[in-house]
Formats: sequence, C-alpha cells, structure tokens
Amino acid sequence: MADAPSLRLGTQLVPPFTLIAKALGTASGIIGAINADGVLEVIHSSGKAPETGATFEWHAGVCGEALESGKVAHRRLGGGRGGGHKGAECGWESGMAVAVPVKIEGATPTVMAFHLARVTQLSQASLSLITMGAELCDSLVNSRLLMDKIAASQREWQTMIDHLPIGIVLLDREFRVKRCNQAFASWSGGAAPKAIIGKRCHEVLHGAESPHPSCPHLASMLNARQVTGEFDTGGRLLEITAIPMTDEHGAYLYTMEFLVDITERRTMQKNLVTSERMAALAQLSAKTAHEINNPLAFVQSNLGALESNIDEVKRLLVAVELTLTSRDHGEWERQKTDLKKLVAEIDLPKMAGESDQLLAEMKEGSRRIANIVKQLDMFNVKSAAVRPAKRTQLEAVADRAIEMVRTMTEGARIDTDYGVTAPVLVDPSGMGHALIEICDYLMKTTNDLDRITFRTRTEHGNSVLEIRCAATGAGTALLQPEGSETLLHNLHLAYGILQENGCRYDLSKSPGEGPTFTLSAPAAPGA
Repeated sequence: MADAPSLRLGTQLVPPFTLIAKALGTASGIIGAINADGVLEVIHSSGKAPETGATFEWHAGVCGEALESGKVAHRRLGGGRGGGHKGAECGWESGMAVAVPVKIEGATPTVMAFHLARVTQLSQASLSLITMGAELCDSLVNSRLLMDKIAASQREWQTMIDHLPIGIVLLDREFRVKRCNQAFASWSGGAAPKAIIGKRCHEVLHGAESPHPSCPHLASMLNARQVTGEFDTGGRLLEITAIPMTDEHGAYLYTMEFLVDITERRTMQKNLVTSERMAALAQLSAKTAHEINNPLAFVQSNLGALESNIDEVKRLLVAVELTLTSRDHGEWERQKTDLKKLVAEIDLPKMAGESDQLLAEMKEGSRRIANIVKQLDMFNVKSAAVRPAKRTQLEAVADRAIEMVRTMTEGARIDTDYGVTAPVLVDPSGMGHALIEICDYLMKTTNDLDRITFRTRTEHGNSVLEIRCAATGAGTALLQPEGSETLLHNLHLAYGILQENGCRYDLSKSPGEGPTFTLSAPAAPGA
C-alpha cells in the first residue's frame, strides 16, 4: 500500500484532478503513488482507468517519465502514423497520455495521469493548462501539509501548556478569558478550558462580580508594565503575574497572566521562619539571661555585704539602747565603755561609705537589668509599628539598639564614634527594632567578627548612621549563613520600618572587608 501521507493527500488531489480532466476532455485518469514494493499503486481512478488499488510497472510509461523528470510528461499512444507507445501501464491503447508529478513533502512520489482518447497532439494552450494545474496541485497539497503541521504543532503546544503546573490565561480589556490552559480551568471550578472562554476572570477565579482593587491585570493595563500580586482564592494562595502585550505601535492588545500555586511554599516558609525564630529566640534568651545574670550577681553579692553592715548597725543600736535605759550609774558607765569600744570596732564612717557604694552599685545593676528588659520590647514589631514619630537623635536610637546587640555578640567589641547630627523625626522603638535586625544580619554574614563600630555624621543636611563590621583575618562574607531565610525575612521587615520612617539606606560589602550598613534620615523640621 502507498504510505499514509500519499493516501491522505491523494484524496485532496481529487478536486483539482477533476477540474483539469474536464478542461482537457479526458476519457479517464488516475492518481497514483509509488508504494513500498516500488510499483505504482492507483489510489484514485475515474473513467476506464484501472480500479483503485491496482498496481503496475510505473517506470516503463509516461508516469515513470513524469516522476523521474519532475515535469509534466505526455506521450502519444498506439502504433499509428508517427509511431507511438502503448499505455500498458494503465491499459490505455490509443490517444494521448499526460502525467503530472505532484511534489508532496515527506511523502512517496505521487502522480496524476490523464488519458485523452481522441487527442493525438497537445496544443501549447493545453500544456500550459496542465502545467498550471500541476503548480496548483503542488501549492494545494503542500499548503495543506503545512496547515496540518501547524495544527499538529498547536496541539503539541496546547498539550504541553495544559500539563504545566502553572495557570496561563489570556485576558482582554473587559477581563474576559480569551484562552486558558487546563491548570487555570481546574482552579476555576474544574470546568473545561472551552467552558471558561468568554467569561470574566474575577467571576471564575474569585466568584466576584467586579475585579479586586489590587488586581494585577487591572494594574498592568493602567501602568503598562508587568505586575505581580498574591491572592487567596478560597484556601489556595496564588502568585499572579500579569504582563501587558502591545502591538508594534505600543497599543494595548491583551494581558497574559501566569498563576502559580504557592500555598505549600508559603506554608513551608512560615514553618521554617517559625522554627528558625524559635531557635534564634532560644539563643537570644540564653544570651539575655547571661547578660542579666552579670548585674544580678553583684546585686546579690552587695546585698550580702549590706546585710552584714545592717547586722553591725543592729548590734550598735542594741548597745545604745542598753546604755540609754541603764538606771544604775555603775552599770551605765560599763555600758558606755562597751558602746565606745563597739563604735570603734564597727568604724561607722567607713561602713557608711561602703554602704553608699554598695547601694549605688545595686542601683546601677538594677538599671541595667531594667534597660535590657525594656530593649526586649523592640522585638514586638506590632507594638513598634503603632507608636508615633518623635523628635530624637540617631545616637539615642543607636544606643538603645547597642544595649541589645551586646547580648547577641560573642566576644566582638562594640565601638561608637558619634559626630554632630541634627535631630530626626522617627519612631524610636521601630527604628531600634530595625537596627537590631540589621545588626543581627551583619554579624551573621561576617566570618570571624572582631568589632562593630557605630558612627554618626551630617551629610547633605541629613543625619547619617553608619554600622561597620570589622573581622579578623580576611573577614569574608558568608553567602548563606545558618538561618539565612529568616535573616533575609527579618532584614526586609527592617527595611520596611526604615522606609516608613522616611529613611534611605544602603548595604555594601567590599572584598576583604566586613559589611557596612549606612542609614540616612532627614533632619526634623526646624532642626
């Protein structure tokens, strides 16, 4: 049998074949293709031509001549005047045989042959008509073949797009779906893609009558740029990226949206952040407890010394009371002598000085403990976010952060180099929290941390705070320190707080040096 493309395309040759046959006034004709056995097989016939499916030696007659030359071939049949050949290949005895080769890309050689029973010679006009017919057939068949390839390619692309784990949808100005893949359809109620065409995206995706105010498609049309947003569609969190498509003149055509289900990713990120935060909190708690334990230790020690002094004072008071209450003169003299000895033994002026020093040290320790506890409130982002802006100095904000940073360092020295700066109008608690998170990031992304320096200066009318980490040795930066996801999350939170307070910032890392963070805040009005 002839191959499948020849069989399929051979049937498409029937209409032009019939038109040419009528124009020539033929008695019969065939459409044939060389099969796998190397013989010409009839795949269509008319008139007195061989039946469809008949085969014969193709190379001995006019069909073979046309197929070998690739051009229209014609031959006079029979043994009459002028000679001629018998059309044995097709069973034609007399007249004229004409064969037209058809070039089908990727198929076996195919030919159309016509039998002109009453014609002994072809005119130039007839040859031109046959040639034009051949060209028409070539064009028709190969155009159809190209269309089939395009259709097959479209099916392949559609199959591939339907198997993607992301939703893809094409939207017009009216938010109507023009095209979509299977993933988008499954997230829109499980309907088939064809059933969604023409519906509005917010109706099928969110069940809403109007677009969401922060709809990426709406924003992309208004701003003429790519927009990405996250939306909860009833238990499924989608990341939607809208890309506006325009023509060569920049006129809007439609919007292509890509939807990614990030529900599981966000859950894993939240769990990871929670886990790392708990680990960081445990570490911070241990360091904070150690930092509190230092002043608490000498408070307790001083309490013991102060208690001993109080016991001595009690002894003195008892002696004084006995002396004052004695009614016998001799007893009174004896009590008076003992009291003088006790006063000399206790050394009241020295005890008073020691007690004052002990109390001062206890007050300082209590103040440090209270200050550490107060600094812990900086980690409450929500409470910090609602506090109003106040007129303050960057140095004061830095000092508050330094108190907490001291509990987070492991042997690194903290230096301050404060210049002259103007007051700024910021939220001190929020800024303090931001600086702590930034310092945490700087310290954990620096190998062999040796020193942290806080510097302030005035630059272009703004108050500037610089935090520089110095390291021993090369001081190379860690690309992915332990808990990097939480670090970056907290760093972005800190950046958000700085932006809310009208600050500009920059994080730089020079080769061979530790990272440096620079914060610039505008001076407060009237400063």
